[in-house]
Amino acid sequence: LHSFPTRRSSDLMAQVLVDDEPDMLAELLVRQDVAGVHSFPRGAGPGTFLHHLIEAVMSDEQALQIGSTHFFDMCEQAGFAEYAEMLEQWMQQLFTQHFQLPDGAAFQLGHLEQWRNEMEFWFSSQCVSAQALDKLVQESILPRQPRPAVLPNQLNGLFKGFIDLVFVADGRYYIADYKSNWLGATSQHYTRQAMDDCVLKHRYDLQYSLYTLALHRLLKSRLPNYSYDEHVGGVVYLFLRGIAGQEQGVHFVKPPFDLICALDALFSGAAGEDV
Repeated sequence: LHSFPTRRSSDLMAQVLVDDEPDMLAELLVRQDVAGVHSFPRGAGPGTFLHHLIEAVMSDEQALQIGSTHFFDMCEQAGFAEYAEMLEQWMQQLFTQHFQLPDGAAFQLGHLEQWRNEMEFWFSSQCVSAQALDKLVQESILPRQPRPAVLPNQLNGLFKGFIDLVFVADGRYYIADYKSNWLGATSQHYTRQAMDDCVLKHRYDLQYSLYTLALHRLLKSRLPNYSYDEHVGGVVYLFLRGIAGQEQGVHFVKPPFDLICALDALFSGAAGEDV
């Protein structure tokens, strides 16, 4: 694993998800009674900038120190100069915080030894039913909880995606994804239930199931004596605005191995399409 400073959007999920009407008022309204990270603008543009900022700090520590002129220049060029001081404090906390995971592992973004930004993956598929994919995920990830439907598509061809971060902690491989979603005016709004609800609303459950399949396929082809149970740690969806809360902004899950095997078979053409 190594780092490289690029970011592109995933093409795969666009083929699967039903269009989710954004709550424009919630995304664009900047309230006057919030402070710190919760006052930072919402929406796709600010979220993409936060991704760029995190990856820049991780990928080139010598050229881009937090608090440096270069750091301020990045904020200014993106139109966020007025938030530069707050962003500096935010990034300091993000990179120095010890994140504790439910499986007992711990990590610190600023002191990862093995990691890779924006790991690219490809899926080849022929007549894969998006609804069959959705059925498998719904049965295994937060089962019996409501979520938006997927488009009744047939997935064909090559589909690519990019995982924000893959890293090693306590000898296991983890997937991390940065989420800038605004769930409330304080870090205490980022409860486990609130993050679960957000994951389902935006169908991140589908997203990280496919990410896990991609990691499984990679490790299976690269690691001698590979074992999913032993080598894969799980998925960390990091809600950036909630890292100071009790849950540390962490939505954590390790998709069951049975699900990953079923998805592997589905994309390999070895599973039926009926739902």
